[in-house]
Amino acid sequence: MALKWRGRIAVLECDTCDVEVESDKGESFDEFTARRKALGWTADKVGKTDWVHGCPLHKA
Repeated sequence: MALKWRGRIAVLECDTCDVEVESDKGESFDEFTARRKALGWTADKVGKTDWVHGCPLHKA
């Protein structure tokens, strides 16, 4: 699933299920990336521009 934005909140959805992870208000993208990795979320690049995201249960 592509990165989505809800206003200033970044949202990633697992490509296998409906689980989402959102950035915190005021959190930079780098801070969000570090936090989602610490939570067990994965992201793998597919091709030149696409990404596959996985929740802690499904992984990418």
